[in-house]
Amino acid sequence: MEEYNKEQLAQIQAGKDANLDISWYENPEFTWGQMMEIRKGLESDVDVSLYAKPNFTSEQMYQIRVGLEHGLNVEIYSRPEFEDMQMFEIRSGLEKGLNVKIYADPKIDDFKMLLIKSALIEGLNISNINFKDLTHEEIKTEFKERKNKMEESKQYENLNLLGNPKSVWIVSAGKNLSKLKF
Repeated sequence: MEEYNKEQLAQIQAGKDANLDISWYENPEFTWGQMMEIRKGLESDVDVSLYAKPNFTSEQMYQIRVGLEHGLNVEIYSRPEFEDMQMFEIRSGLEKGLNVKIYADPKIDDFKMLLIKSALIEGLNISNINFKDLTHEEIKTEFKERKNKMEESKQYENLNLLGNPKSVWIVSAGKNLSKLKF
């Protein structure tokens, strides 16, 4: 007979008590944490076949399970090569309705993903940046420059709406428009 530790046995018993199909996780290859995530998925009636695999950590299983519970298409990040925090950044981007394909790449670390997600939330155009080749600081600098350009553009549009004939000259001279009074 295959041996389970007491935590694994507790997860199996919890599944039996809830009348769940424990065959999804009744396997000593699973840690008790993995068993718990599969059990919680069964309790939530999500498709556990997407993550009930020993090559996912319990933390990765959690991110996939929560995505499924929130009705997300988790296919984009339900791959073992993503770390759990990368999965979190992708899942939270999906929850915000962002185009996560821009950063859903296992070669982009979770902090870069956070920076990219933040830029997308702010509405920055970041489509032509190669994130894999940039450091965190370089990404921050690039986003800051793009945000400043975007704000200058918005200020220019606001001045044109006021009908001020000097607005083109002021913007082209690169002045900080937020300090100007009309």
